[in-house]
Amino acid sequence: MKIGAIILAAGGSSRMDNGNKLLMTIDGKPMIASVVDTIAAGGFRPVVVVSGYDETALHQALAGRQVQFVSNTHWEQGLSSSLRAGIAALPPETRGVAIMLGDMPLLKVVTLQALKDCFEAQGGEKIVYPTYRGQQGNPVFFPRRLFPELLALQGDMGARKLLRQMDIEDTIPVPVGTNEVLEDCDTDDDYTHILALLED
Repeated sequence: MKIGAIILAAGGSSRMDNGNKLLMTIDGKPMIASVVDTIAAGGFRPVVVVSGYDETALHQALAGRQVQFVSNTHWEQGLSSSLRAGIAALPPETRGVAIMLGDMPLLKVVTLQALKDCFEAQGGEKIVYPTYRGQQGNPVFFPRRLFPELLALQGDMGARKLLRQMDIEDTIPVPVGTNEVLEDCDTDDDYTHILALLED
């Protein structure tokens, strides 16, 4: 089953004091490169990176990696514009997609694989998402049958809005043992926190 990944990486890092968060160093490389390497190791094809703000620098940070870039010229309109751009770029044989955030460098390959295995076990027909202590995390896997709904999202609304609207029988939560699925990087304090966790 061909499962793609869309990495949302178009935002302007408006809550950071030190520039584009996706270019900040994690384990000796830009954050976005760390995230892409983890996703690629999980066997997702294609890996679509939706860029917008600071696009040239983002492309340079991922030089040599097997990703498909999609430019979102309307990135300031919010997450839904990036989702639409990413979904539209997927090839017709893609049975499902994992919606990823570019600022979650703590995600592990084993966690992505567990989610992917669950999605495949459901025949690629259910929404699959991780939870930690009852909290919904990321990434979220969507079946192809829901691509039209993702394309219809508007404003600064991501895939979570669609997930909340779905009947419970259409969704499969997958509990994970660590908070990696909740830890993103929106502020300088978040970045310091993530670095501390990586050093533990």
